[in-house]
Amino acid sequence: MIVWLEDRRDTVVALLPMFARKNLEYQMLGKPATFVNFLDEMSDKIIGEGRQPVFLIDIMMHGVSDLSEIGLLNAPTMSGNHAGYVFVDRYLRSADSKWSNVPVCFLTEREIDEQLVEDVKHLNDRGPAPAKVFSKYHESKAEEMLALIESWQ
Repeated sequence: MIVWLEDRRDTVVALLPMFARKNLEYQMLGKPATFVNFLDEMSDKIIGEGRQPVFLIDIMMHGVSDLSEIGLLNAPTMSGNHAGYVFVDRYLRSADSKWSNVPVCFLTEREIDEQLVEDVKHLNDRGPAPAKVFSKYHESKAEEMLALIESWQ
């Protein structure tokens, strides 16, 4: 199962038919707290499904100024511009997270600059699961992302 954190569905609507063609099942959730609640409620199904789950995480979530709603204090999100990354770094990849072994694909509207590449490299260096970042608006990159997701499952 793909669990997808995306606050603006309209920014990924072009990707949805590609997921359908590949029969990739996903659950799209709009806020970190909703994502966490879904994981809590569905963890047995997600883990017991027999296929490796994958997290798709939107990096920019302008409505998320901090992560206090999920119990993370002092987790600055740069006014939402880096909220998805901070959510993964501080929650999904925390030392006590049962989700740290789940691969992550980040999606972004912004330019994939050196800092973002370095941030994702930091997650990969920590492990144990891989992370990769993709632009939302490049169809060739979307095909690459889908192939990667399929290889992870």
